[in-house]
Amino acid sequence: MKQRLLMWAVAFSLMAASQAVAQLNISFPVSRAVYQRNTANNAAITISGTYATATSRIEARVIAREAGKGTSTDWQTIVNNPQGGVFSGQLTVQGGWYDLDVRLIRDNQQIATSRVERVGVGEVFVIAGQSNAQGVRRDGERATDDRVNSVNYFYEPKNYPNDPPAPEFIHLEGPNSIAPRGMGAWCWGTLGDLLANRLNVPILFFNAAFEGTSVRNWAETATGPQTISDYAPVYYEPKHPYYPLQLALQFYANTYGVRAVLWHQGEADNQFDTPPATYADRLRTVINQSRSDFGRNVAWVVARASYGDLLGGVDTKVIDGQNQAIASAGNVFAGPNTDNIQVPRSRAPLYDVVHFDNPGLRDVANAWNASLTDNFFNSAAPFSPAAAPAITVACAGGNNVSVTVTNYDNIAWDSGETSRTITRAAGSTVRAKVRDGKGNLVFTPTITINNAPTIQSVGATALCEGSSLTLRSSYSEANVWSNGQTSQQITVNTGGDYSVRYNDVSGCTFTSNTIRVTVNPLPAQPTITPDRSTTICQGENVVLASTSSNRYNWSNGQTDQRISVTQAGSYSLTVTDANGCTSPASAAVFVTVNPVPSTPQLAASGRTTFCANESVTLTSTEGLAYVWSSGQNTRSINTNQSGTYTVRTRNEFNCNSAPSNAINVTAFPLPAQPTISNERPTTFCQGESTILSSSNAFRYNWSNGQGDQRITVSQTGSFSLTVTDQNGCTSPASAVVSVVANPLPTTPILTASSRTTFCANESITLTSTEDAGYNWSSGQSTRSINVNQTGIYSLRTRNQFNCISAPSNSVNVLVNPLPSPPIISARGSLTFCQGGQLLLQTDSQLRALWSTGDSTQTLTVRETGAYTARVRDGNGCLSPNSNVLTAQALARPQPPTLQQVGTYLLEASGAPQNERYYWRRNADSLAITGSLLRVNQSGQYSVRTQITYSPAYVCLSLPSAVVNYDLPTNNQDVSIYPNPSPDGIFLIETLADLSNASVTVYTLTGQLVYRSTETTLNDRKQIQLLRLAPGPYILKVDADGVHVSKRILIGNR
Repeated sequence: MKQRLLMWAVAFSLMAASQAVAQLNISFPVSRAVYQRNTANNAAITISGTYATATSRIEARVIAREAGKGTSTDWQTIVNNPQGGVFSGQLTVQGGWYDLDVRLIRDNQQIATSRVERVGVGEVFVIAGQSNAQGVRRDGERATDDRVNSVNYFYEPKNYPNDPPAPEFIHLEGPNSIAPRGMGAWCWGTLGDLLANRLNVPILFFNAAFEGTSVRNWAETATGPQTISDYAPVYYEPKHPYYPLQLALQFYANTYGVRAVLWHQGEADNQFDTPPATYADRLRTVINQSRSDFGRNVAWVVARASYGDLLGGVDTKVIDGQNQAIASAGNVFAGPNTDNIQVPRSRAPLYDVVHFDNPGLRDVANAWNASLTDNFFNSAAPFSPAAAPAITVACAGGNNVSVTVTNYDNIAWDSGETSRTITRAAGSTVRAKVRDGKGNLVFTPTITINNAPTIQSVGATALCEGSSLTLRSSYSEANVWSNGQTSQQITVNTGGDYSVRYNDVSGCTFTSNTIRVTVNPLPAQPTITPDRSTTICQGENVVLASTSSNRYNWSNGQTDQRISVTQAGSYSLTVTDANGCTSPASAAVFVTVNPVPSTPQLAASGRTTFCANESVTLTSTEGLAYVWSSGQNTRSINTNQSGTYTVRTRNEFNCNSAPSNAINVTAFPLPAQPTISNERPTTFCQGESTILSSSNAFRYNWSNGQGDQRITVSQTGSFSLTVTDQNGCTSPASAVVSVVANPLPTTPILTASSRTTFCANESITLTSTEDAGYNWSSGQSTRSINVNQTGIYSLRTRNQFNCISAPSNSVNVLVNPLPSPPIISARGSLTFCQGGQLLLQTDSQLRALWSTGDSTQTLTVRETGAYTARVRDGNGCLSPNSNVLTAQALARPQPPTLQQVGTYLLEASGAPQNERYYWRRNADSLAITGSLLRVNQSGQYSVRTQITYSPAYVCLSLPSAVVNYDLPTNNQDVSIYPNPSPDGIFLIETLADLSNASVTVYTLTGQLVYRSTETTLNDRKQIQLLRLAPGPYILKVDADGVHVSKRILIGNR
């Protein structure tokens, strides 16, 4: 459809641009459009376009592109008596692949023709489903048959709900998209080849499939706004994946017709275990909604597809659901079973566990071809293209045109207007989308309203008196000029305003711009003025000039206001003003040119290159008079100045000859007296030197016979210089420079105060023999220096002339570096309890010297203190101290005191505040932490306590003294003491905890005198019998399973 619109736009735009327009343009159909054939194997193709000349009828025909691949027709009238420059008609065409011809007829003569190549009547299919329908790669095999077509466009979900662009059809190549969502030719290029060969008609595919979608996603967006992915908690764009199927039907198939929807989907539902009835119900929802949206009971073909290598192979539940939908939805046909193709799917080179490779896609295409049987094509009713919009054009006056859609109510013009009729000015372009009641869309053609005519002037519109001008309309016919003429161009020679009206084939009149023509008078005749006499000597010139004007036309072809004349002759002038008008010619001016004398010859008396104290005589051949370039006027001249000398002779017409030969005289100046510069002092020490130099010269003549620009002088003496330049001229002598070389001191002797090999923390003193000054190799300037750096040491001495001696003897000093300080580390914590110990170690292999005086590689630390170490290397050098490690021995508490305080009780004391106890029986640790321990076994008991410095540092005391405890065996595991009790207060202990216990006291006669409340005996229990009279009593302890009676005595008797 986009190509259809572009052809409309191109046709009308060309008309608007130059009006050198093709008489006929076809806007619809476009190249490679395929129309769905009906059951009679034909289709009525709507043919529309524009024409630019009056015509009585429009005819069309189709010509099969290859023999046997269509039925050609003769010319048939599709429009009689067309009006308005826009036409639309129909031609019934049999199934096949054609070139379409359209022609204009006037007076039974063909006046224009146009052709659209590759237009077809055949089969149109819409594809839907998931990735094995959409395609996942763009390397699929192209269709080899020229009759297999698609639209190369991919609809992005983010574009919803906007329409795609108008379609542009292309041959189905491997990497092409298949609008609205197909990715690559996939299997459809091969299927197109198979169907085109088998049915002998062209094939057109639209692909609305959507990768990774389940039938649930399709059903939910067919009837609802949005669906969530089965693979991730992410929503698809609104109405997707269903919306591309709706587009394929309403946007594409509505215009070109359709045979069926081809459905290939099910792999996702295998993974997510969709039950058969659910799958069938959801697919029926999609089918029914597509038919409702399209308004037609379009056929569906459903493939049986569920297989994936990692999905457990074939899912019979999905296949059953697909079969149920085929059986129950009505007008639904069985497609191929693709689950048995390319099993397993994963193989070289792609190793894709779900999708087909190219050999597999060929098998899929063959399976689809086999399922689209003759019975299918006989049973699946095709749907023909929708009616094309009908357009009328009417004049609205004032260079405006009204365009009307007559057969649709839902109209949306590109401008946003929605009325049936829209009015636009000349040169405007209009187009609309029209929809039926279901929302199915068709584009109107793009109509570009003719431009108003424009006038071109062949030349300037400002005329000169006596000339004329041609005006030309941009239209070749139907012109009416403002002066009444009707040809395309007119010639005018009078001033005024000119315009033209154009009447197009629609009967509308368009008026051009206005061209104003003016007629200007000619300029006045010019006058020529020379700047000197018009009689001149040969080789001279005279300047001829005129008054100011716009342009000058001299008789010798020059065009400047002033011209230089060197030739004898007659000169005249015309001028052209700013309007381009040219004057009459001026009066002529005559120029005379006289001859000049012969060229003289010049000779020199000697050489012409010499020094400034010489000269030369120059002499001319004989003439009437002489004019030298140096100003003299004699035949001979004497000169000692550089220059180029020539002479001219003068004749009886007072004309000078051409210059003689030139003689170049060069009088070289003498070089300037040189100046000697000393680059170093001229007084120096023996063994040194100074450099004497002068400025640049050609040759140098030193008084000592040297010839360089710079000379080195090492001896006492006087020196001068002359220079000679390249011309051989020698300068005066320079001023004299005196040089003095002083003697050196005696070579000094160097002695060392001690051995010259030592450690880095030591040093030695080096001392020189005496002199006026000292220059050590290490930079010092005293007679003696203290050295603690490795190196070779020497010195020079300085005498009263400041001269430096030869170097002294060398002293080699070797300073051995100190070993690197070791790094000491602790094997364990630096904080420990008193009585414990800690091992310190160094990281060095050298012998360690610890701050404690020990010299072992490891140091055992038992006391608080700061510890360091040094190491001694093979040179006997000690390193600096290591890092400091500070050890802390935490004090431990005193051993606690342990004593027996009851029959079964041991009590510990002496623990610091808030600290616990650690009890032991023989070699066993006990869980008790308090100060009291109820003993239930004989043995040796001891206890320890602790001091807690921090959660990490807890120090235990030494064990207490051992208490040897023997468990009583004769008291029935109950002890009552003191017995007798002088005051009636008794303590009761039990070997084991007794619950629900009571204590009762009886007289010896059995009278109850005391009863306690029930309690638990799990510790020492005090009972007070203060009110009882002194004497013996029976005390009874009763508890669960325990009944013990004992005789007690109150008082001392």
